Amino acid sequence: MISKVSILVPVYNRLETTMHGLRSLYGALDYHRHNGSQQIEYSVIVIDDASTDGTPEWISANYADIHLVRTKGNLWWTGAINRGADYAVINL
Repeated sequence: MISKVSILVPVYNRLETTMHGLRSLYGALDYHRHNGSQQIEYSVIVIDDASTDGTPEWISANYADIHLVRTKGNLWWTGAINRGADYAVINL
């Protein structure tokens, strides 16, 4: 049986941090795929709370497999995590 795991990443106007974080995350996921259990399927959901620094555009251009949820800028961290969890339950 394959387990499904959704990784929720809330972001807001931290393009450089997001770039480094996603590169590190994908490095760890690649390592796990090659050296760990093949019984886990990962989905990455980035919840962008209305960034104006190009974060969502960069994600779309560099990580086509990321589920990008764009919001209106009023969620903060907890609201973004809740929105991402709702997205995962409904869509994945």
